[in-house]
Amino acid sequence: SASVHRHRSDQLFLRRAMSFSASQLGALISSTEAATQLAQQLLAQFGGDDGFDHEGCSAALSDLLHSPVLLTSAEEQDGAEEALAAIIRKTAQAAMLPAAATHLPREIVVRQLGREFTVAIPAGATIRHVKRIISRNHGIPVEEQELLTEDKPLLDRQEVPAGAVQLATKLKLDLKDDRAENYLQEVLAMDKGHAERLRICFYRTELKDLHLLSAVGRIPSLVSLRLDLPSHSVGATVSGTLAAGFQQLPRLRTLHLGLQHNAVGDAGAVALAAGILDLHLKELSLVLEGNGLNAPGARAIGMAVRAQSRLEFLRLHVADNSLRDAGVESLVGFCSWPRLRVLEIDLQVNGLHKGACSPLASTLARSPGLRTLAVTLAANSIRDWGCARLGEALGGLTNLSFLDLLLGGNAISADGCVVLGSGLSALCGLRHLRLHLEDSYVRDQGAMALASGLQVMRDLRLLELQLGENRIGRQGAEALAVAVRGAVQLEELEIHIANNEVLDAGCVAMAHACTALKALKRLSIALEDSKVTQVGWRVLSGVLRRMPALEAVHLDLDCEPQLYKHLYGRLPLVVRQC
Repeated sequence: SASVHRHRSDQLFLRRAMSFSASQLGALISSTEAATQLAQQLLAQFGGDDGFDHEGCSAALSDLLHSPVLLTSAEEQDGAEEALAAIIRKTAQAAMLPAAATHLPREIVVRQLGREFTVAIPAGATIRHVKRIISRNHGIPVEEQELLTEDKPLLDRQEVPAGAVQLATKLKLDLKDDRAENYLQEVLAMDKGHAERLRICFYRTELKDLHLLSAVGRIPSLVSLRLDLPSHSVGATVSGTLAAGFQQLPRLRTLHLGLQHNAVGDAGAVALAAGILDLHLKELSLVLEGNGLNAPGARAIGMAVRAQSRLEFLRLHVADNSLRDAGVESLVGFCSWPRLRVLEIDLQVNGLHKGACSPLASTLARSPGLRTLAVTLAANSIRDWGCARLGEALGGLTNLSFLDLLLGGNAISADGCVVLGSGLSALCGLRHLRLHLEDSYVRDQGAMALASGLQVMRDLRLLELQLGENRIGRQGAEALAVAVRGAVQLEELEIHIANNEVLDAGCVAMAHACTALKALKRLSIALEDSKVTQVGWRVLSGVLRRMPALEAVHLDLDCEPQLYKHLYGRLPLVVRQC
C-alpha cells in the first residue's frame, strides 16, 4: 500500500504482518506477549508528542488488509479481518492505549442498482479511502461512485460520518471509448429497483445506436436524470425516442438535457416538449445551443416549461439559434413560477431586437422570489429600449443575491444605462454581480449611471465589470472607482475597461479604490489601450504592494518592459505568479 511504501524505513510491524495468513494471525493473538510486542511497535510507529495517530494506523492497516496482492482469496481476507480486529483489541488492552484507539472497523451498507453489500471501513477513514476499498473489492471504478448521506454527496477528503451511508443511488457513467454502448446496455439490464439518480455522459464518443437511451424509461424509480450528449447528431427521431422514455418516469423531479449542437431542429424540440409536458419537475435544465431552433420549436418548449408550475430551478440555454423576437415571446412569455428561485437563460446570437426584452421582463416581474438570475443576451441588437425594460424589471427583484447580466455587443448607450443603473440601485442585498456591456456606447454618462446603482451594494463579495470599447473617459472611471471603494467586503474584483480613454487619473482612482478593499483576495484589471502612461502604472504598482491579502492578480497592461519588471518586483510574494 501507499502507506507502507511511504514509511518503509520504520514499518517493521506492517512488513511483518504482510506475511501473515489468516491462521497465523489467529495463532498470534492468542499470545499476550505477542500482543504486547505488537502494541509497542504500533506506539513506536504511530505515537508522538501530539498523541497516537489513530487515523494513520487504521488507514495503513486497512490498506494492507484490502490489498489484492497481499490477500487474494475472499476466505483468507474474511479470516484476516476477524484476526486483525482481535489484534487491535488485545493490542490496545496490553498497551493501555486511549479509548479512541480501540475503534474497530465499521460496516456501511452500500446499495448499487438494486444489489446491496457491506463494506468494512476503519475508524477515521475518508470518503476517498472508502471508494478505493469498494473499487478493489467490488469492481466499481472510483470515478463512478458517489457516497451519499441523506441524499447529500460527500467530498473525497471528508471523514465518513456515523450512521448508514448509501452508494450509487446516484450512478454516473462518463463514457469516452468504443465500449460505451455495450457498457450502458449491461448497466441498464441490471435490477433498477433502487436507482434514483442516473447520469449518462457521452463525450467524444461515436455512438451507433442512440435509441438505446430510451432504456431510461425502464427505471421508474428515477428521481433525477442527467443526459449529456454534446455534438452527437441526435436529430429529431432520437429526440422523440428520448421523450417517450421520459413519459415512463412518474417520480422524476430533476431533469437535465445537454443536447448542444445536435441538429435537433424544431421537430425534435416538439418531441422533447411532448415528453416533458406531463412531468412534475422541480429542476429543469435544457441546453439546446446550436440546434437550428426557430419560433415553432421555441413555442413547443415554452408550452412544456409553462406547464411545470412547481419549478424551483430553470436553465434554458438556447444560444446560437434563430429564435428572433417571436421565438423568445413564445419561449418565456406569460410564464409564472411562484416557487422559482434560480433562473438561467442564455439567448445570445439569436437575432434579437428590442421586442424580445418585453416578454422576458414581464416574466421577471412575475418572479419576485428569485434568488439567482443569469441573463445572457450578448451579440444581439436589443439597444437602449430593451436594456431599459430589463432595468425596470430588475427593480422589483429585491431578493436577488446573485446576478449575471451579460449584454455585450448590443449597441447600448448612456440612455439605457441610466434606467439599468436605477434598477440596480434597488438590489441592496446583492452579493455577486457580473455586468457585461462591452463593445457598446456607454461613455462617461452611462458609466456614472451604472456607478450610482453600484454604490448601494455594500454586501458584494464578487464584482465583475466588462466595459471595454465604450469610449469611457476619466470621469466615468473615477465614478466607477468611487462605487468600488464602497464595497468593502469584496473578495474578488474584475474591472475590464480596455480600449477606452481613462487616462492616468482614471487608473490612479482605480488603484486608490483598491486600497479600501481589505478583504480582497483576487484582482483582475484590464487597462490596455486606455491612454495610461508610466505615471498611472507606477501608482498602481505601489498600491498592489500595500495589499498583502491578495492571492491572485491578473493585469492586462501596455506599459514598457522595464515597468513590467518593476511592477512584478513590487507585488507581494504570494501573488508573484500573476
